[in-house]
Amino acid sequence: MFERRKAKKAIEEKLNAIQMNLENNYKDLTISSHKEAVALIKKYLDEGILKPGDVTAYQRKLTEYEAKMQHYGHANISSFLKERY
Repeated sequence: MFERRKAKKAIEEKLNAIQMNLENNYKDLTISSHKEAVALIKKYLDEGILKPGDVTAYQRKLTEYEAKMQHYGHANISSFLKERY
């Protein structure tokens, strides 16, 4: 019981980090927090600590964040510079 509560708290902290990094436009930190949250959810699901209903709720939140992060990544600036100069 306590394991489940600790697992949910750890996942919520990662989700809050994603939200905070999105709001501050920290793209690299947002991407890394997202990966960590996905890994935690998978870990706790594999260990049997989380219930499938919990995972579904977290997946919904992650889907919302993924939509906001759709164009996050590093641009290929070299092609831009070749066209310009």
